Amino acid sequence: MRARARVLPSSETAGACAGLFTYDDTEHDPNIKPPESDMEVLTHDPETIIRITNQPDFNRTTGELVPGAQTKVTIDSWRQWSVHRLDWFSYLSRSWYNGQALVDKTYGVPHMASSFIMNMWSDGGFWTKDMSVGDEVYLAVEWFMMGYNASDDQPANNLCTKPCKLDGLKEVGKPERIYEVVPQTSFSSMPSTLTTATSSAAASSSTTTTDGLKEVDKRERIDELVTTMLRSGW
Repeated sequence: MRARARVLPSSETAGACAGLFTYDDTEHDPNIKPPESDMEVLTHDPETIIRITNQPDFNRTTGELVPGAQTKVTIDSWRQWSVHRLDWFSYLSRSWYNGQALVDKTYGVPHMASSFIMNMWSDGGFWTKDMSVGDEVYLAVEWFMMGYNASDDQPANNLCTKPCKLDGLKEVGKPERIYEVVPQTSFSSMPSTLTTATSSAAASSSTTTTDGLKEVDKRERIDELVTTMLRSGW
């Protein structure tokens, strides 16, 4: 998931939160925060700071923050147009800023199907701080992309027959196909090949061809080839 965006508060005191994150909104134990992986801008932070968090970041039992759940990362400025990116693997979440890897997290990695959300909000609370009457904060978005990886380290297990790339594109926002897997001949078409070869062998006489091989020899080689193909799962 990636987006080119910037945050523009109308004043230094306008408290709000801009977020780019995954969220599992299915039903959960009300005492346990749902899986969530966040990249957030808090306008009361310096413009060079963004927060990377995997939830839950707060221990309701001890009343303390969970070590390693949240990281404050230094960037150029969230007021500038920048590309924010979140990679979600089964074993870690990785955050990027303008092509530079910021932080890897293995704690709280989402483990269920989730929604992708971008939002801009404020409730006057501890997290966002307050906004005065007349204050405004804008989350400007030029584009966003989201890609799902259906490939596998083992080619035989691959689900994706038309893999694409999201980096180094001729035009941002338009994924480019790397290659396309051409379906192989199905088993259902093979028996007719075998039948044809067998019928031909029974009907033809043993004649010599221009390459010096007898027709019967060629037919035997064809039968051997087809048998080998079937055994190999072609």
